[in-house]
Amino acid sequence: NSMQDNTDANVRAVTAKMAEGYNRVPYKPMGKGSPGLDPALLFGIASVYGDFPMRRDLEVLDLGCGSGGQLLRVGGLTAGRLVGIDISRVACDDAIKQCKPLGKRCTIHCSDLFDLDIAGLGQFDLIYLVGVYCVVPPAVQKRLLEVVSGCLKPGVVAVITYYAGEV
Repeated sequence: NSMQDNTDANVRAVTAKMAEGYNRVPYKPMGKGSPGLDPALLFGIASVYGDFPMRRDLEVLDLGCGSGGQLLRVGGLTAGRLVGIDISRVACDDAIKQCKPLGKRCTIHCSDLFDLDIAGLGQFDLIYLVGVYCVVPPAVQKRLLEVVSGCLKPGVVAVITYYAGEV
């Protein structure tokens, strides 16, 4: 369908332009992640809605991980697999450097969301989507929700919020 192909090309052009902007002027918030997004706090809040047991081996996905500050923070609080994804090569290079102390359990992928193999990523106990959803076009928002729904284990936690500094 040529209309869909044209829409896809337009969306990819927008995301490429966003990546280019973040590469030229990297977004590097001060600090090492937000204590307000610590797993124990999130799972505690979620327990109001059901049984959300906090485990030490949580697997965490950070969509729009930027320079990796939240992954570094959560990596010190859990022993599970950590995956960060960002469209900015500069941000990913920073995240790889910053998260190096976490070793092989932390991987960073520089990718456009439309190129992600959702099934290949696996499933996670906690997904962060902080400061991304509110600044991208509707087609990208839809794709973000597809990634979240495809990667979130049943009965666990996803955090979808705008970024307002320390939470």
